[in-house]
Amino acid sequence: MKIRLFKILMNCCFAFFANLLLSSNGFAFSETEKRITSLKLLTHAKASIHKHHNGRLLWKIEGYRQKMQDAITGKQTSIYSPPMYTSPFGYQFRAKLYLNGNGLGEETHLSLFFVLMKGEYDDFLPWPFQKKITMTLIDQANIGNATDAFFSDPFSTSFQKPESSMNIPMGIPTFLPLCSCYCMDSRQFIKDDTLYIEINVN
Repeated sequence: MKIRLFKILMNCCFAFFANLLLSSNGFAFSETEKRITSLKLLTHAKASIHKHHNGRLLWKIEGYRQKMQDAITGKQTSIYSPPMYTSPFGYQFRAKLYLNGNGLGEETHLSLFFVLMKGEYDDFLPWPFQKKITMTLIDQANIGNATDAFFSDPFSTSFQKPESSMNIPMGIPTFLPLCSCYCMDSRQFIKDDTLYIEINVN
């Protein structure tokens, strides 16, 4: 109920902003034009929110060779994706990637983790976090992606309400053998020094 109230308030804010903008002296619109433009602004704003809060993270990682070299030398062993929300008023999360592996996958596998972050709406959400998390390394030749999935463990501290900026990452240390990034038949996980990772939460 509280989350629904947030959505209603957000829509009211968008409508108020649109009306305020169109009523300023700098615009000379008829009433019909104002209504049409106001609806366009509202639709655009709502679409923008859903685009960045839909539980699907598509992470483009450029400069792969340099990042891998940094991981091998220990200069920077891991990298983080931009944050994403599971829904407009949901949980905030990001991905964490060890290009040269971590834990059981150190120096042998690409290690991929899910990280639950402190979000704006945590006080209104049910805890612990209980979702299915699907992680995919995209094959840019469209032959076959590398995909794995797991369900969040409600007893793990990784999925409790965050007390700091980020919880302990949870994922798959042996997500993909490093040799698979290079020794492929026709698949292309790395193309133009770039790879793509997708995280879906549902």
